[in-house]
Amino acid sequence: SGLFPSASEWPVVTTVPGKEEIMRPNSKLFPRMGELFKAGRSHWQARPDGDAYAVAGLLKERLPPDTYDAFGLDSYKFVAIRDLLVSMDAHGMALPWNITSPLLERIDRLGGLEVEALLRGGSWHHHLDTSRLATGAQLAEISARLLKTADNMEPTLDIYSGHDTTVMPMLIALANNFDGRWPPYASSLVFELYSDQTVRILYNEVPVELAGWPGADYIPLKVLVNIIQMVTPDIAKERLGGEASGVRGDQF
Repeated sequence: SGLFPSASEWPVVTTVPGKEEIMRPNSKLFPRMGELFKAGRSHWQARPDGDAYAVAGLLKERLPPDTYDAFGLDSYKFVAIRDLLVSMDAHGMALPWNITSPLLERIDRLGGLEVEALLRGGSWHHHLDTSRLATGAQLAEISARLLKTADNMEPTLDIYSGHDTTVMPMLIALANNFDGRWPPYASSLVFELYSDQTVRILYNEVPVELAGWPGADYIPLKVLVNIIQMVTPDIAKERLGGEASGVRGDQF
């Protein structure tokens, strides 16, 4: 209660051109991201999860050769086949190629780990750069909204409808306890702001543990803002102005 005015209002809907989209990794907006993903893919192909070899072998036995090659499974690319099979399974369709539920679970897991490798790469610098470009602008917008609400202390509710490629980069950028699993259907990431200037982040109703704050469900807002500032690209700082520049000295 208290989130909406007593009188009805027309909803405000904002859209942006695809090349300016910030709710998913967008190489048109940030061309360098393509270079980072290429480096991350090389890292994954050189050091994939141990189960990748076995699963690729099982799929080679089941899939027609041209289909196997089209998915790029010799290079341990599991994302495309994972998308197809998980979508079919979610809609109650029979899985092709004698794919069993246990094998689907392994493919699903490897698809998530592959994307995590693209984003994390083999170094902290790769992780920081891809986080900045893949999700930093969206996180900066959320941070600015949290700061604005903290200033006004009026109950608000902001809802974003995104994609799995929205949720996963955010988790990789922020979460210390992310397990690398692909976000399931209807996943949610919730940022809760409390009157004592603390924040709790929930991923599918489970508290997100931020790096440097092990075991802490609630953290000071200024801590989250400073973490997000580390992964905020310059283009977002320019667009949001001072709202994205961190916590003002008179705020806390």
